[in-house]
Amino acid sequence: SQDYLTRALATNDPQASLYTRGDKILPTTGIIAFEYKIKVPTLGNTGYVNIFPALSGGIMQNGKAVHFIVAYQHGPTTNNFYFQTTSNDSALVTNGFSLAPEVTSDGYQKIGIYINQNSNQVGLVFNGVNKGYFATFPSKLDNLYFSLTSNYFDLAATDANKDVSVEFLLDQSKITQTYPTGTKDICGVAL
Repeated sequence: SQDYLTRALATNDPQASLYTRGDKILPTTGIIAFEYKIKVPTLGNTGYVNIFPALSGGIMQNGKAVHFIVAYQHGPTTNNFYFQTTSNDSALVTNGFSLAPEVTSDGYQKIGIYINQNSNQVGLVFNGVNKGYFATFPSKLDNLYFSLTSNYFDLAATDANKDVSVEFLLDQSKITQTYPTGTKDICGVAL
């Protein structure tokens, strides 16, 4: 539920463990993009599936951490993706929000994140629709890493053995959505 997400975010000490330096150095100008291709199962109204978080983040040039969180939760009263940006820099401006999964032709949810190094903003493309920028961070992002955690519990017997998958799409040849003009993949190849 949204309450679970709120509690989990609140337990993260912004002064401690999330200062992971990414191994991918980023260009200091331009826009970079990457995508998540997520298959969420159609479940009954019992049990829980959580993909929390599908995380990308790194260290900004001011030495502070920034994290771009994509989470998915299915439970008896919720079936949503949640998007949030966090940082140990209080100058971060973010508007967290949620979106329900959509019916797609291939059964996958496609979530694109684009980072504008010129304006220090992060934007979202959700199943082909550009939702625009949803956060402004105070300094250019110096590097990037990716992490994924998920769990399930209390599933009904009829929901067992259903497919759940998350794929990070980092290469231009795999990225499928449309981004602002001039956007490149994380290796600098034009989309």
